[in-house]
Amino acid sequence: MTRGKGNRRRLFRYRWCNTLPLRTDDDAMPVNGLERVIENPRNGHRRRFAFITSLDIDASNVGERAACGRARWKIENEAFNTPGNFGTSLSHGFGHGQDTLSTVLVTRNRLAFAMRGRCDMAQDLWQQARTVVGTRKAMVQHIPIITRYHLFGNWTEMLLVMAGRKAVPARPCTTAPIAISKTGATADRTRKMP
Repeated sequence: MTRGKGNRRRLFRYRWCNTLPLRTDDDAMPVNGLERVIENPRNGHRRRFAFITSLDIDASNVGERAACGRARWKIENEAFNTPGNFGTSLSHGFGHGQDTLSTVLVTRNRLAFAMRGRCDMAQDLWQQARTVVGTRKAMVQHIPIITRYHLFGNWTEMLLVMAGRKAVPARPCTTAPIAISKTGATADRTRKMP
Protein backbone atom coordinates (compact mmCIF):
# COMPACT_ATOMS: atom_id res chain seq x y z
CA MET A 1 0.00 0.00 0.00
CA THR A 2 1.30 3.48 -0.87
CA ARG A 3 0.40 6.65 1.03
CA GLY A 4 1.29 10.29 0.50
CA LYS A 5 2.37 12.27 -2.53
CA GLY A 6 5.65 13.59 -3.87
CA ASN A 7 8.47 13.60 -1.31
CA ARG A 8 6.10 12.37 1.39
CA ARG A 9 5.17 9.21 -0.51
CA ARG A 10 5.72 6.03 1.56
CA LEU A 11 5.29 2.36 0.79
CA PHE A 12 3.74 0.27 3.60
CA ARG A 13 4.31 -3.49 3.69
CA TYR A 14 2.76 -5.85 6.22
CA ARG A 15 3.48 -9.43 7.29
CA TRP A 16 1.53 -11.27 9.95
CA CYS A 17 1.03 -14.70 11.45
CA ASN A 18 -1.75 -15.83 13.78
CA THR A 19 -1.45 -18.25 16.70
CA LEU A 20 2.27 -18.13 17.40
CA PRO A 21 3.50 -19.45 20.78
CA LEU A 22 4.87 -16.65 22.97
CA ARG A 23 7.56 -19.00 24.33
CA THR A 24 8.94 -22.38 23.35
CA ASP A 25 7.13 -24.16 26.22
CA ASP A 26 4.20 -26.46 25.50
CA ASP A 27 1.89 -24.33 27.65
CA ALA A 28 2.89 -21.02 26.02
CA MET A 29 0.20 -18.45 25.41
CA PRO A 30 -0.71 -18.11 21.71
CA VAL A 31 -0.29 -14.63 20.22
CA ASN A 32 -0.58 -13.04 16.80
CA GLY A 33 2.48 -11.35 15.32
CA LEU A 34 2.58 -8.41 12.95
CA GLU A 35 5.39 -6.57 11.18
CA ARG A 36 5.05 -3.27 9.36
CA VAL A 37 7.79 -1.90 7.10
CA ILE A 38 7.60 1.70 5.94
CA GLU A 39 9.83 2.44 2.95
CA ASN A 40 10.74 5.76 1.39
CA PRO A 41 10.89 4.88 -2.34
CA ARG A 42 13.00 7.97 -3.06
CA ASN A 43 16.01 6.93 -0.96
CA GLY A 44 15.19 3.32 0.00
CA HIS A 45 15.24 4.10 3.75
CA ARG A 46 13.17 1.55 5.71
CA ARG A 47 11.70 1.56 9.20
CA ARG A 48 10.47 -1.68 10.77
CA PHE A 49 7.94 -2.12 13.55
CA ALA A 50 6.88 -5.44 15.05
CA PHE A 51 3.99 -6.06 17.44
CA ILE A 52 2.24 -8.96 19.14
CA THR A 53 -1.43 -8.96 20.02
CA SER A 54 -4.23 -11.25 21.13
CA LEU A 55 -6.47 -9.77 18.41
CA ASP A 56 -6.92 -11.67 15.14
CA ILE A 57 -5.09 -10.20 12.15
CA ASP A 58 -6.15 -10.52 8.51
CA ALA A 59 -5.86 -8.52 5.28
CA SER A 60 -8.90 -6.40 6.12
CA ASN A 61 -7.57 -5.13 9.48
CA VAL A 62 -3.77 -5.38 9.30
CA GLY A 63 -3.27 -1.65 8.67
CA GLU A 64 -5.50 -0.68 11.59
CA ARG A 65 -3.81 -3.21 13.94
CA ALA A 66 -0.38 -1.86 12.97
CA ALA A 67 -1.46 1.75 13.51
CA CYS A 68 -2.89 0.84 16.94
CA GLY A 69 0.27 -1.06 17.89
CA ARG A 70 2.44 1.88 16.87
CA ALA A 71 0.26 4.34 18.80
CA ARG A 72 0.38 2.15 21.91
CA TRP A 73 4.16 1.80 21.64
CA LYS A 74 4.49 5.58 21.29
CA ILE A 75 2.39 6.22 24.41
CA GLU A 76 4.35 3.69 26.50
CA ASN A 77 7.69 4.88 25.18
CA GLU A 78 6.94 8.52 25.96
CA ALA A 79 5.57 7.66 29.40
CA PHE A 80 8.83 5.93 30.34
CA ASN A 81 11.23 8.30 28.57
CA THR A 82 9.73 11.56 29.79
CA PRO A 83 10.54 10.94 33.48
CA GLY A 84 14.05 9.81 32.60
CA ASN A 85 14.89 12.60 30.20
CA PHE A 86 13.21 15.63 31.71
CA GLY A 87 14.76 16.15 35.11
CA THR A 88 13.30 13.52 37.43
CA SER A 89 16.22 11.07 37.03
CA LEU A 90 13.94 8.07 36.61
CA SER A 91 15.59 5.34 34.60
CA HIS A 92 15.55 1.59 34.19
CA GLY A 93 18.84 1.43 36.14
CA PHE A 94 17.53 1.64 39.70
CA GLY A 95 18.41 -2.00 40.22
CA HIS A 96 16.86 -3.98 42.99
CA GLY A 97 18.70 -2.75 46.10
CA GLN A 98 18.12 -4.40 49.44
CA ASP A 99 14.47 -5.17 50.08
CA THR A 100 12.45 -2.21 48.73
CA LEU A 101 15.01 0.42 47.67
CA SER A 102 14.10 0.38 43.98
CA THR A 103 10.39 0.56 44.80
CA VAL A 104 10.92 3.58 47.05
CA LEU A 105 12.99 5.38 44.42
CA VAL A 106 10.54 4.68 41.60
CA THR A 107 7.59 5.70 43.79
CA ARG A 108 9.31 8.96 44.75
CA ASN A 109 10.02 9.78 41.13
CA ARG A 110 6.54 8.83 39.94
CA LEU A 111 5.03 11.12 42.60
CA ALA A 112 7.29 13.97 41.44
CA PHE A 113 6.29 13.28 37.83
CA ALA A 114 2.58 13.29 38.77
CA MET A 115 2.95 16.50 40.77
CA ARG A 116 4.72 18.23 37.88
CA GLY A 117 1.98 17.10 35.49
CA ARG A 118 -0.67 18.41 37.87
CA CYS A 119 1.14 21.75 38.11
CA ASP A 120 1.43 21.91 34.30
CA MET A 121 -2.33 21.49 33.99
CA ALA A 122 -3.77 23.40 36.91
CA GLN A 123 -1.53 25.97 38.51
CA ASP A 124 -1.39 29.31 36.70
CA LEU A 125 1.76 30.49 38.48
CA TRP A 126 3.59 27.29 37.55
CA GLN A 127 2.60 27.79 33.92
CA GLN A 128 3.78 31.41 33.98
CA ALA A 129 7.10 30.40 35.55
CA ARG A 130 7.50 27.67 32.92
CA THR A 131 6.92 30.24 30.18
CA VAL A 132 9.73 32.39 31.61
CA VAL A 133 12.14 29.51 32.38
CA GLY A 134 11.45 27.51 29.21
CA THR A 135 11.39 23.73 29.08
CA ARG A 136 10.11 21.34 31.75
CA LYS A 137 13.64 20.10 32.26
CA ALA A 138 14.89 23.65 32.89
CA MET A 139 11.99 24.27 35.28
CA VAL A 140 12.80 21.19 37.34
CA GLN A 141 16.50 22.12 37.36
CA HIS A 142 15.82 25.72 38.47
CA ILE A 143 13.92 24.76 41.63
CA PRO A 144 16.89 23.25 43.55
CA ILE A 145 19.17 26.03 42.29
CA ILE A 146 16.95 28.91 43.37
CA THR A 147 16.10 27.29 46.72
CA ARG A 148 19.79 26.72 47.40
CA TYR A 149 20.47 30.46 47.43
CA HIS A 150 17.17 31.95 48.59
CA LEU A 151 14.77 31.03 51.37
CA PHE A 152 11.13 31.35 50.33
CA GLY A 153 8.22 31.61 52.72
CA ASN A 154 6.06 29.34 50.58
CA TRP A 155 5.58 27.75 47.16
CA THR A 156 3.65 30.74 45.77
CA GLU A 157 6.45 33.17 46.64
CA MET A 158 9.01 30.99 44.84
CA LEU A 159 6.83 30.71 41.71
CA LEU A 160 6.21 34.49 41.68
CA VAL A 161 10.00 35.05 41.65
CA MET A 162 10.51 32.42 38.93
CA ALA A 163 7.73 34.00 36.84
CA GLY A 164 9.41 37.41 37.18
CA ARG A 165 6.45 38.93 39.01
CA LYS A 166 8.29 39.49 42.30
CA ALA A 167 11.81 40.45 43.32
CA VAL A 168 14.10 37.85 44.88
CA PRO A 169 13.57 37.85 48.67
CA ALA A 170 16.16 39.49 50.90
CA ARG A 171 16.45 36.29 52.95
CA PRO A 172 19.38 34.40 51.45
CA CYS A 173 20.16 30.88 52.57
CA THR A 174 23.72 30.81 53.79
CA THR A 175 25.86 27.89 54.70
CA ALA A 176 28.43 28.05 57.47
CA PRO A 177 31.96 27.29 56.35
CA ILE A 178 33.10 23.73 56.84
CA ALA A 179 35.30 23.44 59.90
CA ILE A 180 38.08 20.88 59.59
CA SER A 181 39.57 19.57 62.84
CA LYS A 182 43.17 18.44 63.33
CA THR A 183 41.98 14.84 62.91
CA GLY A 184 40.55 15.63 59.50
CA ALA A 185 36.89 15.26 60.53
CA THR A 186 34.47 17.85 59.15
CA ALA A 187 31.69 19.55 61.03
CA ASP A 188 28.13 19.33 59.75
CA ARG A 189 26.91 22.12 57.50
CA THR A 190 24.12 24.12 59.05
CA ARG A 191 21.74 26.63 57.53
CA LYS A 192 21.42 30.04 59.10
CA MET A 193 17.81 31.07 59.18
CA PRO A 194 16.75 34.76 59.15
